Amino acid sequence: VFPSDVEVDGSLPDQVILQLRGNGWTLLRASANHPQVKVDWQEIKDRTVIDLQKYKAVLSAEIPGNAEVVDIYPGFVPVKYTEIDSVKLPVQPDVRWRSERHSTDSIKLKPDSVWVKGEGSALAELTYWPTEKLYLSGLDTTGTIPLAESKGLRLSAVAVQFSFKAAAKEHNKD
Repeated sequence: VFPSDVEVDGSLPDQVILQLRGNGWTLLRASANHPQVKVDWQEIKDRTVIDLQKYKAVLSAEIPGNAEVVDIYPGFVPVKYTEIDSVKLPVQPDVRWRSERHSTDSIKLKPDSVWVKGEGSALAELTYWPTEKLYLSGLDTTGTIPLAESKGLRLSAVAVQFSFKAAAKEHNKD
């Protein structure tokens, strides 16, 4: 388990293969046991490879009987980390009007903002998060509109509820 502000680039194996040494009954019991390795983040945070071989003794202690872990495959796992930042951004609807006489001021969104998580450089220039295109005709309308694609960022929501109350845009008479 990694801290919430760290993301692993690529994939880590869900399982590893253990080669065991022991007597028949011990090995049979061991096959039903699925020991887990708890890797200390502080110990590996500056490394680009996790050495699973050094966890043989820890794994052997978790297996019932006198089975011994002889080998682990893969023994070494390459890993790359990215520090993750988060920012709360207002949601901005991408409204397309079928008539030019309306204002987006009368659109209410729930939630009206979302948390966006990702690499700091990807978040730096964001000032709002858009929705997919929303076509309105000027009639009172409510519904759900998806948020725009996240392009490698994680959002706290995938869609927002909207309500629109028709109000004609005022035009200046010259």
